[in-house]
Amino acid sequence: MIVIELFFRTFFIFICANAYARCRFVIIIIFHAHGHGPHFHFHEEPGIVKYLQIGSLKWIRSFPFFDAALELIPKDPTTRLWFMAIGSTVAVSLAPFLILPFVPLTGGVMNESNENLLKVLLSFASGGLMGDAFLHLIPHALIARNAELAEGSHGHDMSVGLNVLYGITGFLIVEKLARLLKGDHDHSHNAEEISSDEEAEESTRKIVSDATEIREDLKIAGYLNLIADFAHNFTDGLAVGASYLISDMIGVITTITVILHEVPHEIGDFAILIRSGYSKPAAMILQLITALGAVLGCMVSLYSANSELLLEAAAASWVLPFTAGGFIYIATVSIIPELLDETSFWQTAKELAAMFVVVICVSDDVEASLIRRAVKLSMSATDFKQQGNRYFSAHLYDDAIRCYNRAIVLDPDNATYFTNRALCHLNLKRFENAAQDCRKALEMDRASVKASFFLGKALIHLEQFDEAAKVLLRALELAKSQNMNYGDEITSMYRTARRERFRLEEEKRIMQEISLQTYVVDLILRDKDEQIKKLKGCTDDPSKEELCEIETAAEERITQINNLFSQVDERRRKRDIPDYLCGKISFELMRDPVITPSGITYDRKDIMEHLHRVGHFDPVTRTALTADQLIPNLSMKEVIDHYIQENEWALHL
Repeated sequence: MIVIELFFRTFFIFICANAYARCRFVIIIIFHAHGHGPHFHFHEEPGIVKYLQIGSLKWIRSFPFFDAALELIPKDPTTRLWFMAIGSTVAVSLAPFLILPFVPLTGGVMNESNENLLKVLLSFASGGLMGDAFLHLIPHALIARNAELAEGSHGHDMSVGLNVLYGITGFLIVEKLARLLKGDHDHSHNAEEISSDEEAEESTRKIVSDATEIREDLKIAGYLNLIADFAHNFTDGLAVGASYLISDMIGVITTITVILHEVPHEIGDFAILIRSGYSKPAAMILQLITALGAVLGCMVSLYSANSELLLEAAAASWVLPFTAGGFIYIATVSIIPELLDETSFWQTAKELAAMFVVVICVSDDVEASLIRRAVKLSMSATDFKQQGNRYFSAHLYDDAIRCYNRAIVLDPDNATYFTNRALCHLNLKRFENAAQDCRKALEMDRASVKASFFLGKALIHLEQFDEAAKVLLRALELAKSQNMNYGDEITSMYRTARRERFRLEEEKRIMQEISLQTYVVDLILRDKDEQIKKLKGCTDDPSKEELCEIETAAEERITQINNLFSQVDERRRKRDIPDYLCGKISFELMRDPVITPSGITYDRKDIMEHLHRVGHFDPVTRTALTADQLIPNLSMKEVIDHYIQENEWALHL
C-alpha cells in the first residue's frame, strides 16, 4: 500500500506540474482567432494528418496501426467535426474515471493512513477550487465583461463581483434549506469530560451521533460540488467544441489541456465525495454523471450558429462568476474546516504544499502558450484572409470582418487586411470604420491604390468631398504609375466627388446671393420710406403723383435687382457639365475628343498619356489600341464648342 501511495503521489505531482493552466484560455484565443460554423473546415484531409507531416511529429506515424486508425476518421468535414469533437469530449470525461480506481481511498470507515491521505487530497481540492475561481473564472468573466462594456461608455461595473456574491449566497441558501428540512442541530466536536462509565457510554453515543450528522452535512457539500462541477464541465465542453471549429489540431491540443486540468480536479472532487460518505463506486459514478455536462456543452457549441458569440455570452454572463462563487463557498465552508481537526505539523505541511502546488500550477500559462502557438501553426494570417474572402464572396460581411480581425491580430503590419476589412465596412455602410481602416493602411503603404480608392468612397458618403477628390485623384495617379486598371471605377468616383464638391459650393453661393438680394431689396424699400417721409416733411399735403413716382421708382429698382439675380441663377443652372462631355480619364471637359475602334471617346491628351505610360490598350474595354487608331470625333467637338459658347465658366474648370 505504501508503494502504491508513493507512486500515486508522484504521478499526481507530475500531472499538477504540467497541467492546470485552464483550458478557458482557449475562449480568449477563440475570441481573437477563429471562424465559426462547420463550414470553417476546408481541409481535404483531416487537419491532424496535415500537422503530422511536420518533422518533429512524423515519429507519431510510426506507431502500429496508426494509419489504420486514421482511416476510421470520417472524410466528410461536418461528420469529422462531430466525430472528433464528441470523441474528444468523451475522452475528457473518461480519463479521470479510468484513474480514480487507482486512488488509494475507500469509502466508509478509514484508517489513519487513509484519513491523512484524504485530507491531503481535500487540501488539493480546496486549492484547485479557489485557484479556478480566483485565477480563471473571475478574471475571464472580467475580461469578457470589459470587452462587452468597451462598446459604450459606462461607469464602474460591479456585475462580476455581485454574481460571485450571488454564487456564495446561493450555495449558502441551498445548504441552509437542506439542514432545515432535516432539522437543525448544534454540532459539537469536543468530547465532554467523562466522570463515570455511564457518562462515558452516553458521551460515546453523542460523538457517534454528531459524527453521523457531520457526515450528512458533508454529503450536502458533495451535492453542491456536483452541481458546480456540472456547470464547470459544461463550459469545458463549450471550449472543446469551439476549438474543433477552428481546426482539428487546435481541438486535439485543447482536449489534452482539458484532460490535464480535469484529472487533478476530478480527483479532488472525488476526495470530497469520499469525505461526504459515498462509497468509491458511487463517487466514481457521480463523477461520470457530472462529466455529461461536458458532452452537453460540446453539442451546444457545435449546434450553435455562431459559437464565438455563444462563448462570449457565456463568459460575459453570470455563469462564470456564479460558478466561481460556488467554488469559493465549497472550498472555504465545506473543505477547509475539515483540515482544522486533529492535525500535526507534518500533516499541515503536506496539506499546505498540496494546496499551493495547485495554485502555482494554475498561474502557469504553458498550455495557453501551446494553444496560441498551435493557433498560429493551424491558421496563418493568410488563411484567415482567404477565409474572409470566401465570406465576402458569399456577402457575409460581418463574418468576413471577424476573419480579417484575426488576420490583423496575427499580422498587424499588413495593409491588405485593413483594406479588405474597409471594403466590408463600405458594404455595411459603416463609413467611419472604413475610413479609419483605409487611413491605417495608408500609414503602412502610401502607394496603396485600394486604400486611397476606398478612402475616397468613404469620404464621399461622409460628405467630405474636397478631401475625397484629392484622395481619389491620388488613387488615379497611383493606378497609372503602377499600370493598374480599375476601369472607370476610380474616375467615376472622382467625378462624383468633384460634382458634389461643386454642388456644396453652389449651395453656399446661392445662400449668399439670396442673402445679398434680400439685403439690396431691403435697402431699396428703406430708401423709398425715407423719401416719402422727407416729402411729407416738406409739405403737409404731398400730391399723389409725387408719391406714385417714388413708389414706381422703387418697384423698378427692385425689378432690376430681381432680374439681375435671375440671370445669375439661369447661368448657374447651365454650369452642370453633362457626363458625356467629360473625358473618361481626366474627368474634365474634353478639348480635343477622339474616338477609339471600341466606340469610346476620350480627350486626345489623356488617351495619349495613357498609351505612353500605362500600355497600348483601351482603358475601358481593355482591347488593343495604338495612337494611329485614334479618330477625331468631329460631332462631339461641335457639341463641346457650342456648350462652351453658352457656358464660358466651363473654360475655368
